[in-house]
Amino acid sequence: MQTPAAPPVEDRERRTLVTAGLEADAAAWDRLVEQCAVPSPFLRSWWLAAMAPSADSCLVLVRSGDDLVGGLALERRRLRGLPVLVNLGAGPLSPDHLDLLAAPGEEARVVEALGRWLHRRGSRLVDLAGVAEGNRLHEALGRRVVVEVEEAAPHVALPEDFDAYLTTLPPIMRNSIRRSTRKLDRRGGVSFAVVEPAGLEDTLVRLRALHAGQFGDDSGLIREWDRFCAAARAGHAAGEMQLFELRVGDEVAAVDVVFTVAGRMSYYQGGRSLEDRHSGAGTVLMANGFRWACEAGMTEVDFLRGTEPYKMQWAAGTRRLLRLRVGVGPGGRAAMAAIRLREASVTRAVARHLRGAAQTVAAVGPDVSA
Repeated sequence: MQTPAAPPVEDRERRTLVTAGLEADAAAWDRLVEQCAVPSPFLRSWWLAAMAPSADSCLVLVRSGDDLVGGLALERRRLRGLPVLVNLGAGPLSPDHLDLLAAPGEEARVVEALGRWLHRRGSRLVDLAGVAEGNRLHEALGRRVVVEVEEAAPHVALPEDFDAYLTTLPPIMRNSIRRSTRKLDRRGGVSFAVVEPAGLEDTLVRLRALHAGQFGDDSGLIREWDRFCAAARAGHAAGEMQLFELRVGDEVAAVDVVFTVAGRMSYYQGGRSLEDRHSGAGTVLMANGFRWACEAGMTEVDFLRGTEPYKMQWAAGTRRLLRLRVGVGPGGRAAMAAIRLREASVTRAVARHLRGAAQTVAAVGPDVSA
């Protein structure tokens, strides 16, 4: 009696499996991340593993037979008793360029499988921030999904040679790099270092002090410090997170944290000394970071979310980051309607305030006493 042949790959059922961690699927998951148009460091298995212990993690895996062909990394929360699904690690650590994962040729089937799971029976709110432009998530979320532009992420393609990249910068930026380097060199010498494993813990201590001094103890990084450090240790061990230090004499004047995933370098966090004697250290450190990236064969630098002026001096291109929301089931749809109504009310109140202020200025006229 012959054993029935296995069905062709295209006819196999795509099964969804919900798990709290990737475990044996971590390597296959990471290969799927590398297939993304913008491979996000926040989807790497080591980052998700660092986020999971302090969250109700929910990794939805899509399988074809024994093969992992797609997935979505989520965590469960609650809003007044209603289940809410957000991206795993969402919050102050601000993960970006997120999407579902799908193997080439499996995109439509993965979207269908995840869509079925997201829209299964019951009520829930799905609120996904930091989603990549050109994502497939919106297809899985369905026609009711509300799509909003949340932020933009500056980026720039890198040539192989740092000097070639410098020629793309405005003359004022090139002059600033030269002047700041010379000034700091006169104050004890400047040295750039990529932190080795033995120095990681000491550098994390210095990063916290510099970052808190610059942004305060209420910054998102400081509030999630333990979670970040767990990710930093895992990412550094995997060779996908680097810490750069700039020393002026014997003092560390600036620290930057970058991801290096799939040939892309992403600036994530940092801290600078606010002492006058260290003025310009951030610029010099970033220039050295770009030089390192060119020499390491990186093809792009991504500044992640936020179009602060300093980022736009280094990178002219931007990618949009989106927020996708949808209510599922009677409770989810009612919650989404209430949220949208409240948001519209706030928008109208702000508009009324601005119109009133403009009318007051017009009635009083400009102050010419000065």
